[in-house]
Amino acid sequence: MVYNMDDIVALAEKAPTMKRGMGDSDLAKNQESWAPYLRFLGAVVKKYQPRVALELGVYMGTATRHMALGSPITTVIGVDRDFHPAVWGNILGYHNIILVEGDSTAESTKIAVEDNLPGVGSVKTLIGLLFLDSTHDGETAKKEFELFEPLLARECLVVCDDLLGPKHLEEKMKVFWDWLPGEKQELHFLHPRLNDSYDTPGLGVSIVRKQHA
Repeated sequence: MVYNMDDIVALAEKAPTMKRGMGDSDLAKNQESWAPYLRFLGAVVKKYQPRVALELGVYMGTATRHMALGSPITTVIGVDRDFHPAVWGNILGYHNIILVEGDSTAESTKIAVEDNLPGVGSVKTLIGLLFLDSTHDGETAKKEFELFEPLLARECLVVCDDLLGPKHLEEKMKVFWDWLPGEKQELHFLHPRLNDSYDTPGLGVSIVRKQHA
């Protein structure tokens, strides 16, 4: 699996015109499925088929389901400390989704995620896509990346939601975004504002490549 930023940008540009729901009629009706970044996540998984995708900040599981539909060989692990009650019904029938309840910055949660990585014995398949979508205060995202970085594959696509909004946290998210390593690209059109009552959330991606794995 070798990520290519030009190809990723091309997928992003197509995402707003893709049909909602990744072929799942129930998911297409979901009120959250309007956002183009969800279809983008599904398209990235479909093209690159990472063996493991880790989502930090699941809530109702809408993004989780998009990624799971992208490829049946991708195990999608979703972490949240406060799942929406509907999430358990939403993921019924998705055999490649695993949910882990816990604080996304806690060592105990990292251990639980590692325990659920596919593999044999101590030989684990590492994370090829990391979606940061929990608390958007910059500091949490930094802690999450530092915590899970040892579990990332030699090449991992890091997707960061809400880089621009809510506005009162934009500067803190910018500090994190500037700090985050990798080949970065801002794709804010993938998460526009829903209406005039909302700030533009924005979104960015980074291809993080390890020198040694």
